[in-house]
Amino acid sequence: LYYKLLSETKTKPTIVVGAAVMSKKNQVLIGSRKSTDKFVKDLHWTFPSGKFNTLNFEGEIIETCLRETNLKVKLVQLIHARIYPDSPQKPVRIVVLYYHCQVLGGKEKPGGDFNKLKWVPALEVNRHFTTSVSDEIMNFLGTL
Repeated sequence: LYYKLLSETKTKPTIVVGAAVMSKKNQVLIGSRKSTDKFVKDLHWTFPSGKFNTLNFEGEIIETCLRETNLKVKLVQLIHARIYPDSPQKPVRIVVLYYHCQVLGGKEKPGGDFNKLKWVPALEVNRHFTTSVSDEIMNFLGTL
């Protein structure tokens, strides 16, 4: 039904966002945003993420992690891709690609859109997020 609804609606721009699930010792890094997101009003705590401007997804997610957390990472794998749940009501379609990233080095420091960072137990991210966490991401977090 969702895809039928999408096909019946007029074409709108698509934004592709990369989100980094950075883990260590059964914890993941999340950040508190400085300001409200233009398209996701209730977005406060989130994984380090950013809009992709090129098709070099690996390079862009590495750059986003460095800008928002001051940590150097390498991509381990693509975990999940999804169309943001309320995209039909928005002026854009938002596609989010979730990548598992391994921290290689650096000293964590909030930057970019973040004013605070914290490591939380992997299965407790939904206690901090005010937006939905897909079942696929929660299942992955259960493997950390």
